Amino acid sequence: MSNYMAYHNADQRGPYPCHTGNFGHYSGFSSARLRAIVGSRVWVVSGSTPPSQKRKSFALVSVFSPTEVRPDGDIFCVWSAQGSLFKPPISLDHLPWFAELKTSQNNFSYGLSRIREPHIVDALDQLLATSPVA
Repeated sequence: MSNYMAYHNADQRGPYPCHTGNFGHYSGFSSARLRAIVGSRVWVVSGSTPPSQKRKSFALVSVFSPTEVRPDGDIFCVWSAQGSLFKPPISLDHLPWFAELKTSQNNFSYGLSRIREPHIVDALDQLLATSPVA
């Protein structure tokens, strides 16, 4: 199974919607490109700049396996009715592998990109296995 990293910019889009039963990620990619992601795992990281700080903080907020691609106006969304929300979101800034993930994801500038480092997928799996989720 392939793993993808999706980035939610909370500074621009507001807080990540934290409710179960509706997992998705909007993307500027074509529906054909997004259909290739259906059945994979999508890990969602949210980034925000806390008040009085200049540096962005990052947290793992959810993971889901898209079951379909939905149109929404001119853009598309990979979507699933099932997934896991991390309660509370897991701060990633201090984790030893996070800098490598940010670099490989070009500081999340792609918005949605495949995770190619197996040891990072293993670390994410470990977080999923040991963290409270809803």
